[in-house]
Amino acid sequence: MSYIVKKPFFDKEEKIYYSKIGEPFPKGNIKVDEKRLKELASNKNACKEPLIQEVEEIKKAEEAEEAEKAEEVEETEEAEEAEKAEEVEETEEAEEAEKAKEVEETEEAEEAEKVEEAEEVEEVEKAEKIKKNKNKK
Repeated sequence: MSYIVKKPFFDKEEKIYYSKIGEPFPKGNIKVDEKRLKELASNKNACKEPLIQEVEEIKKAEEAEEAEKAEEVEETEEAEEAEKAEEVEETEEAEEAEKAKEVEETEEAEEAEKVEEAEEVEEVEKAEKIKKNKNKK
């Protein structure tokens, strides 16, 4: 297993200072037993906090973070798509309502025009009747 430095520390057993976060542990060809690795990776050491971290743990954490980000992106995309669909639906409904209103107004105007024409015809017919009645007398 590979480890890296999580927090700078002085390894009293090896007499080596690990000053850079992320640098490999142990340095060079130094062999460290499993008990010492577990001690340094836990809070059961002189510093009372983990000083090294297994690289595999980092990979798992990064993968989990990537998966979380991917899920957030997917949720955002779904929300955006839903919002766009809602906007399209609202636009279509507004357009349909506008068309219906225009049709209704056109029909009303046509009806009013027909009534007006009928009234004109009636007036003409009345005038003709009056004229005929005068001619009869």
